[in-house]
Amino acid sequence: MPWLLPLLRELPGIDVNFESGKQGTALRAAAGRTYPATVQALLQTPGIKVNLQNWQPHKPKRREGGPNKTALMVSAQHGKVDIVRELLRSPRIDTSIRDIDRQNAEQLATDAGHHRIARLLRQHSGMR
Repeated sequence: MPWLLPLLRELPGIDVNFESGKQGTALRAAAGRTYPATVQALLQTPGIKVNLQNWQPHKPKRREGGPNKTALMVSAQHGKVDIVRELLRSPRIDTSIRDIDRQNAEQLATDAGHHRIARLLRQHSGMR
């Protein structure tokens, strides 16, 4: 779907940060579904908020990401290493953001058994 983004950018009133239900923004949905080309295209979109957390009220932890997660948190929690790498290339990404359960992307990856991703996140945090 990255071919669709340039077309959408030309339409007046399109909000790339619009939140739709539990999936949140387009970036968060693409990060959770392993669409690296779409994530890359969205990251190049002017006005994209890479650290936007979805707004849903607290509910018990769920596999699909849960409330107050960023795109980075969702991709880390689900083991999407290619998406995590793509997001970490953005100079605006913030790895220290915590969700409603006070966990950041590294902790979510570790808890889910994605130690390779947790290591990438620790390395990235150490470079800043």
